[in-house]
Amino acid sequence: MSPRSSAAVLVLVLSAGADGRAGLPKVWQLGSEAGWTRGTLIGTEVDAEGRLVLAAERRTVWGPGEGIVWDLAPDGPGAFVGLSGPARLVRLGADGATATWYEGGEDTLVTAVVADGRGGAYFATAPDGVVWRASGPGSIEEVARTGASFVWALLREGDRLWAATGQPGAVMELQAGRPPVRLVETGDDPVRSLARAGGDVVAGTGTRGRILRVQTAAAAQARSFVLFDADFPEIVAVAAQADGSILALALGERRAPGPPPALAAERVVVRPEAPPEEGANPEPSTPPRPSPQPPPAPAGTATLYRFEPDGDVQELWRAQETPHALVVDGEGMLRIGTGDRGHLYRIDSQGQTRSVVRIGSDTITVLRVGPEGSLWVGAARDARVERLGRERGSRGSYQTEPIDAGWTARWGRVEWDGWLPGGARVRVRARVGNTEEPDETWTPWQEVRAEGSATSLGSFPPARRVQLELSLEAGRGGSPALRSLRVHYQPLNRAPRITKLEIQPAGIAWQRTRTQGSLAVEPLTSKDPVAQDALGAIQSVRMPAGAIRKAYEVGARTFVWEAEDPDGDPLRFRLELRREGDLEWFPVAEGLDETFYSWDTRHVPDGRYRVRLVADDGDGNPPGSGRQALRESEPFDVDHTAPRIEKLHAVLEGVRVSLEFEAVDAGGAVAAVEYAFGEEPWVPIHPLDGVADSEREVYRVGLEAPPDARTLRLRVTDRSGNVGGALETLRQTRKPP
Repeated sequence: MSPRSSAAVLVLVLSAGADGRAGLPKVWQLGSEAGWTRGTLIGTEVDAEGRLVLAAERRTVWGPGEGIVWDLAPDGPGAFVGLSGPARLVRLGADGATATWYEGGEDTLVTAVVADGRGGAYFATAPDGVVWRASGPGSIEEVARTGASFVWALLREGDRLWAATGQPGAVMELQAGRPPVRLVETGDDPVRSLARAGGDVVAGTGTRGRILRVQTAAAAQARSFVLFDADFPEIVAVAAQADGSILALALGERRAPGPPPALAAERVVVRPEAPPEEGANPEPSTPPRPSPQPPPAPAGTATLYRFEPDGDVQELWRAQETPHALVVDGEGMLRIGTGDRGHLYRIDSQGQTRSVVRIGSDTITVLRVGPEGSLWVGAARDARVERLGRERGSRGSYQTEPIDAGWTARWGRVEWDGWLPGGARVRVRARVGNTEEPDETWTPWQEVRAEGSATSLGSFPPARRVQLELSLEAGRGGSPALRSLRVHYQPLNRAPRITKLEIQPAGIAWQRTRTQGSLAVEPLTSKDPVAQDALGAIQSVRMPAGAIRKAYEVGARTFVWEAEDPDGDPLRFRLELRREGDLEWFPVAEGLDETFYSWDTRHVPDGRYRVRLVADDGDGNPPGSGRQALRESEPFDVDHTAPRIEKLHAVLEGVRVSLEFEAVDAGGAVAAVEYAFGEEPWVPIHPLDGVADSEREVYRVGLEAPPDARTLRLRVTDRSGNVGGALETLRQTRKPP
C-alpha cells in the first residue's frame, strides 16, 4: 500500500478559509464519522478510525415492496418475515424464492415472528393479540389468545415460548392447548422487547422505560426484578452477551436523572387464564384500529446501557438518532439500527463505534443474526430484507449531501486523503445546481479525471451547490480507506447593500473626535427656533460607534447611512450631488470609511438637490471584481438667502399695537416669526393660515405693548436656518384714555 497524504495542503486551505471575505477561497471538508454519515453510504461504511471504506457485502433478499417489515426470524439459510400493509408471513428461501404462508386483511398486523425449530414459525397478529404457528403455506394453527391487543415480541428456547404484550402489558409463557400464563403484569406500560439471559427472561417496557429480569425456571414460582427504572419513553430492545451482561437500548432523554435504584424484588402474580366461553370475546375492550406503521418511536436520543452481572450499570453509547433494533452479532459486536437515515452501527464492548453502514431504507426496524453469522436486516418505508456477509464487497460508492456555498461559486479542486492499495481505485463524479435538492435543473452527473488524490471541477458552470459521488473499487490489497474529503470553491462576490440614507436637519454637523463623544448643547451661532429644534433632534439620532461631536454650524448638511456587505468585505463610500432637473452628478466626497459625512454647502447655489451614495467593496476583492451599491436621497434644499419682512405696518393705539406684514423667503420656506418690544424676550406669532410653511406668509395680529414701549423688533427664520428681520419705531396715533 502507498499512503496519499495532503496534510500540508489541509493546513493551508483551512487558514485560507478562515477569513469570511469573498476575495479568499473557501474549503468544505469532512473527515469524521459524523461527517461521512451525513452523506449516502452505498456499499460503503465508516470504520473504527473514521475512514470511508468498502462495507461488508450486502444483498437484498426481499423487496423493496409494499408495507413494512415488523419482524423477521432467520431459519437455516432462509428466514421468515412478518409484514404489514397487508399482513403477511413470508418464507424466504436460500435460493431467493419466496412463499406466502399467511395473509391477513388490511386491518391486521403481523407484529412478531420466531422460528419454531422444526421448519415452521410462530407469529402474532394484532389487534386480536393471537399467537399462531405456521407449518407451511396456508397451514396455520392457533397457539394462544393473549387477551391483549398487541404482541410486540416473541421469544423461544427449546419447547418454551414467551410473549411480550401491550394493552395490557405483560410477559406471558405460552404453550399450545393451554391458557397463557402471565409471569409479569405491567398494566398500561406495554412490554416491547424480550431476550434470554441465562435461565431468565429480560423485558423492556415502552412507556415507563423499565428493564425487568424475570426468573422463569418454574412459572408458578416466577419472580421479577426491576434492573433499571430509567423513566425513558421507551426501551426499544434488549439483548444478552455471553459474559452474562445485559444490554438495553433506550429512546429519548431520561426524565429522572440520578443513579439507578437498588435492585427491587416483587412477587409476580401467576394467573393461568381460563379458556373463553364459546362465542365470548376474550379481549377486555375494543382494540384500536391498527395502521401499517413501525412501532411508535418519537425522534430523540439513542442510549445503550450495559448491566453487568455484579449489578453495575454503564452508559455504553449514545447518538442523536431514533433507535429501533439491537442485536449481538456472531463476533460479539453490538449492532444498532436506527430510524432516521437507516444507519447500522457496529459497536465494540467498550462502546466505541467500529463502523457505520447505511441501509437502503431510511428505517431499520429489526436486526437478527443467522446461524452462519450473517446479519439480517428488516426495514420500513420501502419494505425490504437485506443480508450482510462477513467479507467486504469489491465495489461501493458514497454520495455527499449537496454542498452549499451559500451563494453562486466557482468550484475548484476536490482532494482526498487515505490509503489506496495496489489495484484499488477511487473515481469521482459531480454535478452542480442551484436548488436545495438536486432535480432536473442540475447538470448531469459528470465524471471528473483524477490526478493522484485530487481532481478539478473547473469545467462546471458557477453554481451555488455541488454534489460529489465517490466510487470505491477494491484492489489486490483490499479496500481503499479515505480519511478526509475536501472541496475548494470561490464564492462570486456579492454586491453590498445600502439599507438607509438620511439627511440631518440643516446646520447639524458631525465630527469624529479622539475623546469621548460629546453633545454641544448650545449652537455656535444663534438661538433661533430652527437651530434649537435641530439640536433637539440630535438626541434622537442613533449614532455610529465611537466618539462623535455634534454641533450646529450654519451651512452644514450631514448625511448618515447604513450599509452592509454579505461577504464581510470592507466598504468605501462616495457621495455625489445633483440639482433637481439636471442630469450630471458632481462629486462631493470619496474614499470615505465612516457612515456619515458633514458637508459645507456655502459654496453651492441655492436650489433643491439630491445626493447619491455609492458603496464599493473593491478593497476586499481582486482588481476588477469589486461590486457597488447605489442609493439616492430624498430631495433637500440648499438655501443661503435670508428671509425678509415686507409691507410692514405697525400702529400703536394706547397700549395696543396693530401689526401687519408679510414674511418672504425666496426659493425656500418661512419656518418661524417672532417679535419683541425693546429688549424683552422673543415671542412667536403665527401667520393667518396657522402654519409657517410657505415661501410667503401673511401676518395680521394685535399685540399688547408695555407702557414704555418705543421700539418693535421682528425676526424671521427660514427652514435652512437663515435669519432676517426688521425694526420699527412705535408712535402713538392718539392719546390713551
